Amino acid sequence: MDRGPLGRDAFGGQIEEAWFSPAGRSMSGSFRLVREGLAVMYELLLLEQDDDGGIYYRFKHVGRGWEPWEETRLEYHLTAIEGRKVTFRSTAEEPPPNAPWWFTYESPSSTELVVTIHGGAGGDPTVLSMTRR
Repeated sequence: MDRGPLGRDAFGGQIEEAWFSPAGRSMSGSFRLVREGLAVMYELLLLEQDDDGGIYYRFKHVGRGWEPWEETRLEYHLTAIEGRKVTFRSTAEEPPPNAPWWFTYESPSSTELVVTIHGGAGGDPTVLSMTRR
């Protein structure tokens, strides 16, 4: 894996995110949340360029036993690139409960990744700061 893993304490446990190198107009990765020594949630991650050049971030949450958390995948469109920061916004009129409305990925350095997740209720965003191990 080219871009990870990155890890940190968050969501009541240890998180890790890792990405494969770009290939075939896409990048794939995974996310894992471990609490008290037990993996409780996974995400399969996909960055994909469509035929019109748009870039989409698609993912799916699954829990223990590979039980899906949502009926369908979650899909976000790349809407902004500002230096080392990218913004993705949901393509759904209203994302499922507990799914972000939009989020940013920012890489302040080659070993840091900051993901800022914004929900629909207008509350405080969740900020995940990860460091390459």
